[in-house]
Amino acid sequence: LWLYEHKVVTTLSWPLMSYDFTISSVRVLQAAAQRFHKKWAGLHATATVELLYTGRSTVGLSLTNLVTKFEQLQVSKAHSLKYSEDPSIRKLSDARGRAEQKDDKRTLKPTSKLGATERAIELDQMTNDGQKGRQGVGFGESRRFVDPSSAEGRKGVTARMGRDADEDRRRRCMGLPIQGEWTRWDQEMSQDMSWNRLLYDLSPKLTRFLMGSLGDSLASETNLRRWGY
Repeated sequence: LWLYEHKVVTTLSWPLMSYDFTISSVRVLQAAAQRFHKKWAGLHATATVELLYTGRSTVGLSLTNLVTKFEQLQVSKAHSLKYSEDPSIRKLSDARGRAEQKDDKRTLKPTSKLGATERAIELDQMTNDGQKGRQGVGFGESRRFVDPSSAEGRKGVTARMGRDADEDRRRRCMGLPIQGEWTRWDQEMSQDMSWNRLLYDLSPKLTRFLMGSLGDSLASETNLRRWGY
């Protein structure tokens, strides 16, 4: 898992950004990688995979989902084209955006996704900058608005997309009465899923036990009874 996250994903990042793959082809690649992720993590074949890709702020492994990574890289490329210093490149970006609007068969539209994400970030900046507390208007430091055309703005867009994808995974798990129970845990029950702990503190068997217990897919007495044993 560590080699996948730090070697395979890094190797695939440049092709995923440079070439206009279809989203369906990336999903096929993600499905192939997902089978190995479940095997290496020791998850049952029918266990939900959301734990593998959910952020470590709760109990997830925070592995890179290739579909999400592909969308982030394509939007990052659209950002570079949109805010390029070359006027011809900016015209190319506008043309790509108009072509995306006319293409009803295209599932991923990076230029349109970029605009929607930037508007969401701008709205968050406006609403979060309101006066809080009872100290009076103008008290405290106001938040700095990030220039959307800067590298920091591009990083903020991809980070926002990652948070949205993570929230979608959590919502899907909340609909699972058994394997999604971890979404209702408080902070006291969160687990340290850092690589240091997984690589040096836990054996492979303990790691598989931990992942199975988080998703409630172990052969416990309750599950054995549920499975008909």
